[in-house]
Amino acid sequence: MSYKRLCMPIIFILLGHFVSATILSDGGESHEEHWRVYDNTPAGSTITIQDERGELAVSLKGQGRSNSFLLGAKRKSSAEAWKISDEFLFSWKMKTQEKYRITIYVSTTKGKRKFNITHRNKNRGLYKKYYIGLGLGKQSMSGGWQQFSLNLERELKKYEPDNQLLLVNGMQFRGSTLLDDVKLTKEDVVEPIEIALYADGICNQSEEANNPKIDVVCNDGNHDNIKEAFVLDKTEHKLFLVENQKITLEKSVAAGDKPSKLLGNDDDESYTAAYYNGQNYTFYLFGEDNQIKEVLKHPIAQNTNITKLYIAQRNSDIWQIYLEYTDQESGKSYRDTYTSTWFTLPYRLESHKEI
Repeated sequence: MSYKRLCMPIIFILLGHFVSATILSDGGESHEEHWRVYDNTPAGSTITIQDERGELAVSLKGQGRSNSFLLGAKRKSSAEAWKISDEFLFSWKMKTQEKYRITIYVSTTKGKRKFNITHRNKNRGLYKKYYIGLGLGKQSMSGGWQQFSLNLERELKKYEPDNQLLLVNGMQFRGSTLLDDVKLTKEDVVEPIEIALYADGICNQSEEANNPKIDVVCNDGNHDNIKEAFVLDKTEHKLFLVENQKITLEKSVAAGDKPSKLLGNDDDESYTAAYYNGQNYTFYLFGEDNQIKEVLKHPIAQNTNITKLYIAQRNSDIWQIYLEYTDQESGKSYRDTYTSTWFTLPYRLESHKEI
């Protein structure tokens, strides 16, 4: 059995950098020969190829976590084992609403080890000598496509500093899921975050996911049955409007000297969000005139905690932006009201009130 090995060009500002990767499972391949049912009790487990988002993905279906599916092998002595010795960044895309367990089988200088990756919110670490428990959090069962990556070598060193990873041999999945782009990469390169998939994953769950590179604001309003999300990529300093899992608008924003964040509106009928770069909040309308339009800058003191943003239509012509915040030194809370006519600039400060 063979897997695709390729070189992916990763472009940096000064030099071209090429990174080796092995594609272990890709919906476009013949996966009937790659994946196989390992635990078929109770009977009825299936492995099929399914069209998702115009692309092919592997569908694994069983009875909860009673059934399991194997890719590669559990032991390095098996002919099916990957025996990959130089690519330890494991990444994959997944779509599931069920509890699951992914097991990665590896060989180390201290013998076999098994990475158990689950939906739990916390890492269990090393247990029962051979197992390393890692949790992706309940948000990983959101029912939307999400992208994950784990540096297996780094995780091993975290719990066994004197151990060394030698080979990656295979993976097992317990549960039902859709999988795509399962691969091992040679270097721990920060891969581009799939904005649309990540936004959809967060907006389909009750608790907010934690990703230090991304802020997502979900709009629950019903705009012609369009599911919307506003996304801030903190690494690239870009704003995105995501509609029905597709990026429809994007805009570069100014970086600041403090961590940036995105604050969403509180009105189901608006398209508003504010971007904070450490010096001020900049308000944007998403989709107005088919662009992400800057409508207001609000300088803010460093000891201020913004708590709420929303936009409202006072009558057919007048629109207002409300910003609520708390002065952390005095403990007092305020509401600033800005007014405009039909989204024309500039918005003017109409009132500043303690609340």
